[in-house]
Amino acid sequence: MIAITTLSGDGQESTTPAANSTASALSQTNEVTIKGVAIPEFKEPETAQGAAAPQVTGSTFDGESMTLLESGTPTVIGFFAHWCPACQNEVDKLSKHLTATGLPDDVNVVAVSTAVDSDRSNFPPSAWFESEGWPAPVLTDNAQSSAAMSYGLSGFPFWAIVDADGNLVSRTAGGVSTDEFDAFINVARAGA
Repeated sequence: MIAITTLSGDGQESTTPAANSTASALSQTNEVTIKGVAIPEFKEPETAQGAAAPQVTGSTFDGESMTLLESGTPTVIGFFAHWCPACQNEVDKLSKHLTATGLPDDVNVVAVSTAVDSDRSNFPPSAWFESEGWPAPVLTDNAQSSAAMSYGLSGFPFWAIVDADGNLVSRTAGGVSTDEFDAFINVARAGA
């Protein structure tokens, strides 16, 4: 946490926590590197199943390096915008669900904070994810939403399921129930 140190008239130092200083000190967008070919925009029926998923490397809100796909591990990726009411619903519901059930050991669950806009509601997204108790890692997209676009984002929330070989299994746009989310985990495991 960041603190503000001030000097009183008699030269005595006083330290107080800065209001919302943790969130304001964190970077809400960061540069990303994308390796591979972008997947076309998602439209039903899915036409990109089996395509190699782009490998996105960037960082978390606190600047730690992060890569979306880990070799040999299936991954479920959620793309969320802080200002989107459906995303706010989804993150709240799934945070509670994942806290109760725990993150799976054999499937990575990751979020991508994207479409960040300081003029829209629920900013900053780092504070939102923290207040919701989101238990999984969060990659910060760049200001152009390149990570989301590389996966063919077509609406919020947006989900991509990638198998252990790094190939796209499925995508969907819109909110999902906890049962549907659990099905995503099983589909990622099975790879089909």
